[in-house]
This record gives sequence, C-alpha cells and structure tokens, in this order.
Amino acid sequence: MFAALALVLIIENVNAWLTPTRMVGQDGETPRVAVPVECHTMWLEQALHGHMTNALARRGTRIVGVGYVVAVAARARDASPCPRAGCPHMIG
Repeated sequence: MFAALALVLIIENVNAWLTPTRMVGQDGETPRVAVPVECHTMWLEQALHGHMTNALARRGTRIVGVGYVVAVAARARDASPCPRAGCPHMIG
C-alpha cells in the first residue's frame, strides 16, 4: 500500500509521513498501521485516506477503515520535531 502511495506524493511527504509508518496487521477489512506519534494519525486520516483506500482497491482489497496504532518506542535524545507545522510531538 505504501509503495503505491509513494507514487502519488512528493518525496518530502513520503519521507516525512510514510517512511516512519508501517503495516502491522489487518483485522478483517481494517488494516492496522503503526505511526510514530498521534499527529501522524491525524495527517494520514485527513490527507491520505482517499489515496490509501484507492491504493488498496487497486490491489483488490476492500477496506472499511484504517486502524492506527501509535508505536511505543524509546525516544532518542536528538529526536526531531514532527513534520506537521506547530505539532509539539517529537519523532525519534
């Protein structure tokens, strides 16, 4: 799914928003996507939901929604700010 999305986005958005995400499973018709921080969920839902649905439909996969899980990981001391303007989250 992410490879198909990378074809329709500019490289900056791929690097900022898709690179830190990954598929972690699927519950029936609901794929589960791990994101590094909550703001990624908001951005993916607002900006990419249609693209994600279309990418899966082209693969013959029907979805009823996308479930997001904020990945729990230790933060690096040199964590970078979230790519979303004004977001207080750190990635790393």
